[in-house]
Amino acid sequence: MTTDRNSIKPPALGVKEAEEVDLLSIIDISALEALLVEFHNLTKLAFALIELDGRVLIAIGWQDICTKFHRANPVTYQHCIESDTILAAGAKLGEYKMYRCKNNLWDIAIPVVIEGRHLANLFMGQFLFREETFDYDLFRAQARKYGFQEEAYLAALEQVPRLTREEILAAINFFTKLGHMISTLGLKNVELNRAVNNYKLSQSALEASEQRYRTLVNQIPVGLCRIAPGPEGGRILMANPAFLKNFGIKHERELKHVKVADLYADAGDCKSFFALLLEKKFAFGWEFKLRKLDGTPIWGSVTASVVRNRNGQTKYVDCAIEDITQRKLAEIQLRARDELLHKLSDRVPGMIYQLQYFPDGRFCMPYASKGISDIFLAAPEEARHNLAPIIEKIHGDDLAKVAESIFESFHNFKQWDCNFRVVLPGGRLKWIRGSATPEKMEDGSVLWHGFLFDITQLKQVEEEIRARNEELGALYALSSHLRKASNTAELLPLLLNKALELFKTEHGAITLLSADRKKLTVCCGKGIWQDSVGFALSPQEGLSGRVLGTGKAYVGSSSDEGAKELLWTNLDKIGP
Repeated sequence: MTTDRNSIKPPALGVKEAEEVDLLSIIDISALEALLVEFHNLTKLAFALIELDGRVLIAIGWQDICTKFHRANPVTYQHCIESDTILAAGAKLGEYKMYRCKNNLWDIAIPVVIEGRHLANLFMGQFLFREETFDYDLFRAQARKYGFQEEAYLAALEQVPRLTREEILAAINFFTKLGHMISTLGLKNVELNRAVNNYKLSQSALEASEQRYRTLVNQIPVGLCRIAPGPEGGRILMANPAFLKNFGIKHERELKHVKVADLYADAGDCKSFFALLLEKKFAFGWEFKLRKLDGTPIWGSVTASVVRNRNGQTKYVDCAIEDITQRKLAEIQLRARDELLHKLSDRVPGMIYQLQYFPDGRFCMPYASKGISDIFLAAPEEARHNLAPIIEKIHGDDLAKVAESIFESFHNFKQWDCNFRVVLPGGRLKWIRGSATPEKMEDGSVLWHGFLFDITQLKQVEEEIRARNEELGALYALSSHLRKASNTAELLPLLLNKALELFKTEHGAITLLSADRKKLTVCCGKGIWQDSVGFALSPQEGLSGRVLGTGKAYVGSSSDEGAKELLWTNLDKIGP
């Protein structure tokens, strides 16, 4: 017996590429060979399993005429190959093909077909029919033609079994079923091998996927855990390294001693969260104050999902807990700074604000301190998106000036400074000074940071200073005229004329207060006072009006509307 354990690559059938099939991997050659040996002992027939390319996998009971002569000569060996391949071709599964080989012995071929592919043939043969006339001359001619030793060749021919057709048909029936069984078992083995290979591939892919998952879970910086819900939040079944680090747990085996509620600063938060979670099945980004095992407080953002079985019962809860301690601390510090800023801005006199101008022409006021209520009688939120509560209170004569100064600051990108008036309900007028620094924003808008404060009192002081300066100037002018007079008679008309010119009136008089301060006498007069020289009156009958000079203001303009101003002085203190 000879065997060739090389695999074959049969042609593809249909549109799907055929897999490489190794017959030795799907057929138990040893068991089949033992079965054929027993069948040979019973029938004396030769048996073989030969692949389509002529390679022999099993050879049982081959006759000497084949092994010592036909397969020993190159020409007759080629006849054997052609018989095993070409003449045996064409049989279908469950059928057989009986033919006389090119060396004039009978053979029977039964195909081995697996998944519709003809892979090999099961041969039974090297026999002669007993009913046929035996032609010795034919075999003597073959011996001479191919150089065989004739007597030895004919002696080997005598050993070839001669069977009746009934015996051959009985053997064929068995052999056909055997071929069908081999094909069926081969198919089952192929399917089994494929299933095993697919299982191995699936298992390998699963292991690779699980490894990737574990790598991801272990390397992700967010704490991940699986919880079996129960009293006090339940037990932690597993957790990744980030979770252990966040809560100060040294090793995963310590989790069996940790209750979920132990990780919450307030156990009530844990209870209420899990009650709501089991009802809603999912929670995203819930923020809690948590704590490490040693009690160190931390903040965490918790996202959790409930996993249930087919009966709707909760199996476990998967949680992702992100450590947001630094963010929460920053938020607390930011809120503290904001509160401080609001306190400072609310207590600073005037109004701190931000004014924003967009490329499409819109204005808004993102921020305004409480001082806006003192200046414009408006609330910060009123002006946040609408400047009407501010614009409508700017004095009509100043509105254009304010707008032009703002656009000049926008185009030249320089500091804005402007003084303007606002008119409040009831006609109350205020003077406001504003100053702001522009900043270009990424969206193309400009944001001014500035302040406004009330300068009404400052303006009043400025007006008083201006008036006093005018009066001082008038006094200086009067003093220059006084130096021109040589006596009181010359002085008084000069003084009165200058006073009337200063106060822009045609009516006025200068009176003399007596030494006992009980009597006022008109010494010099103009306009309605022209003819009143020598007229006397008591101080209690004094005149009202504007007074310039020394002493007490006993005199002023008369009740006549034409007498608007009156200048007086104590004559006893004036001299050349």
